[in-house]
Amino acid sequence: MTKTRATGVAVAVLILLALLGIGGVRPAPGAVNQWHLGAPVVSEAQCLQAGIQERWQIPLGFSRRHPDAVAAVWPEGKAVYVATQRGFLISINARAGTINWDAKPAQLSQVMSRPMHYAKGQIMILANGYAKILNVADGRVLKAMNLRKAPGGRPILFNGRLLLGASYGGFYGLSSSFPDTIRWAQYSRNDSFVSDPVLAKNGSVTFAGTRGDVWNKDATDGTGTWKRILGASVTAPLSTNNKLVFVPCHNDNLYAFNVANGRCPWILHLPGQLNSQAVPVGKLVLIISSSTGLYGISVATGLKVWGPVAHVQKLAAIAGGRLFVVDHHNNLRILRIATGRELAHVRIPHAAFYADNAAGSVVYLVTTHGQLVSVAMRQSE
Repeated sequence: MTKTRATGVAVAVLILLALLGIGGVRPAPGAVNQWHLGAPVVSEAQCLQAGIQERWQIPLGFSRRHPDAVAAVWPEGKAVYVATQRGFLISINARAGTINWDAKPAQLSQVMSRPMHYAKGQIMILANGYAKILNVADGRVLKAMNLRKAPGGRPILFNGRLLLGASYGGFYGLSSSFPDTIRWAQYSRNDSFVSDPVLAKNGSVTFAGTRGDVWNKDATDGTGTWKRILGASVTAPLSTNNKLVFVPCHNDNLYAFNVANGRCPWILHLPGQLNSQAVPVGKLVLIISSSTGLYGISVATGLKVWGPVAHVQKLAAIAGGRLFVVDHHNNLRILRIATGRELAHVRIPHAAFYADNAAGSVVYLVTTHGQLVSVAMRQSE
C-alpha cells in the first residue's frame, strides 16, 4: 500500500469514527474545534488578569447521538442541579464537580421547577402536574403527590406550606404534605402569577400578577396585610432585603414597598423593559433594563448611583464587592459593585449558557461542548 493510499484510509477511518460518535463526548453542532476535552475553558492568562480561577469542569454527556441541551442550572445547598430540555435532572457535587446522579422526573424541562429543600436528605420539585420528593443521595422519587395547579412561577416551601402562583386564577398556600389541599388562597379572576414570589424574614410572602396587583400575606395562614395596584403587568421575579420588597413592573417603574405596611418610599422610572429581578446588595439594588443595561440604585432613596452599564443581560454571581455579569455576546465581565466600573472583561468563546446566581459567589457556565464549568474568585482575592 502506498503512503498516499495509507493516509487516505486513515483519514477515512477517522471520519467514520467521528460520524459514529466514537471516542468520547462530541461537541454540539457549531462548537469551536480548537478546544479539546479537559482543557481549561478560561485560559490561565485570563484567570490571572481577572483574578479568577476555574475550579472544575465536567462533561454532561451530550452528543450528536444523544442530543440534549441545558435548560437551567440551579445551585442548591451542596449540589448544583442541571435541568435539560428532555426532562433530565443531574445532581453535581458543588465542591468536587463530580456527578452524584441523574434522573428523569419530567417529560420536558418546561414543566420542571427548581429543586427546593424539603426535609433532611430530601428535595421537592414540581413536574408533570405532581409534587415529587426526591432523595438527595441518589435521585430516587420517594413520593409523588397530585398538584392540580399549573405553576406560573417559582414556588416556595415554608412552614408546612407550598406557596404557589398558578398560571391562571390565583395564588395558593398549599399543604406541603398534601399539595392538592388548599390551606389558603388569593383568587384573582383572569390573572396569571408568572412572577416568582418572595418570602421575608417576618414570615410574609409578597406576590404579583399580570393584572398589576401586588399582595403581601402571612405565608402560613394567608391573612392579608396589604395590597397595591400598579396598573401594569408584573412578570419579573420579586426580591427583598427584608425591609423593602422590590417590584419591577411593565410600566418601566421599579417600586419599593415596605414589607411591614406596604408603604412606597420611592418609585424609579427607567427606560426599557424591566424583565429581570432587582437584586439588593448592601446599600444598592441592581436592576437590568433590557434596552439600556445595568443600574445601581440607592436602596434608601431610589436614586441612580451608577449606570447604565450597557449590554448586560444577566447577573452571574456576586463575590467580595465584585459583580460577575454576562453581556449580549456571552462574555463574562467583572464590575465593582460600589461604582459599576468594569475591572475585567473575559471572553469565553465556548460559553453557551450562564446560570443566574446572584445569590451565590460562583459562576456556573455550560459550554458548546456540553461541559459544566465552575469559576470563582481566586482564594487570595
